[in-house]
Order: sequence, then structure tokens, then C-alpha cells
Amino acid sequence: SLMALGCGVLGLFSTTTGLVAYVTGILLLTPGYQLFQSANSTLLISESPADRRGKTSAWLGLSRNLGLISGAAISALIYQHIASTPAAAFSLTFILATLGLTLTGWLTLRTR
Repeated sequence: SLMALGCGVLGLFSTTTGLVAYVTGILLLTPGYQLFQSANSTLLISESPADRRGKTSAWLGLSRNLGLISGAAISALIYQHIASTPAAAFSLTFILATLGLTLTGWLTLRTR
């Protein structure tokens, strides 16, 4: 997946190799996220009854925003106590994201 590859590049190389690795990671991560989000939204909204699609869309937006905000806050709290430097926290964040995305992809393929 592009998201996992982008997170891996950001986590493993961006703090040591600089701007080129950071831009490469972002260029891989962004389209992967866009492809996931549009497909996910389409599936969820198309599966809901026609008279509830507005509510479904609102709940989807709310859940994404709450996830982003709470995830950032919890991550900052955790990494403040684990990582010794901001660069280490940055790398740790994207390495854990890579592992999570890889596990999710593996579980998805395994259940098919």
C-alpha cells in the first residue's frame, strides 16, 4: 500500500537523509490516503439507506475528526515519555503507523 510505504520512508529515512526522503515519503503517503479515504467514504455512504445518507456522512466526518484530534493528543502524550528527541518521536510515529497499516492490510487479505 502507498500509505504503508510512505510511512515507512518517513519513519526510517527522513530524519537521517533530510528533505529528499521527507518529500518522497509525503508524495507516497498523500495519494495513498486520498485513495483510501474516497473509497472508504463511498462504500460507507452507498451502504446506508438513502434517507440516512446525510446522517451517515455527518457521523463519518465527526468520527474522522475526533480520531485525528484524539490520536494526535494521545500520541503526543505517549511520545513525550518514550522518545528522547523530536526526531526520535517523529520516526517512532511513522514506524508504528507502518506496522499498523501492514497488519491491517495483511488481516484484510487474509479474510478474503
